[in-house]
Amino acid sequence: MFYKECRPTKLKKRPNYALFILGFKQLSVISYQLSVISYQLSGVRSQESGDYFYLFSPVHNS
Repeated sequence: MFYKECRPTKLKKRPNYALFILGFKQLSVISYQLSVISYQLSGVRSQESGDYFYLFSPVHNS
């Protein structure tokens, strides 16, 4: 009985550790995406963004 009760606790520790690593990677990806979005928003908001739109618009890159 003790072995059966102790076994699930050992199996539960590994997924939590894996979820922690996955959560950390996901947070790093989200923070990177937020930094990219904030950079794009700053480029849109600034008045000197004519070159920015010229470089990144699909019409001029064709």
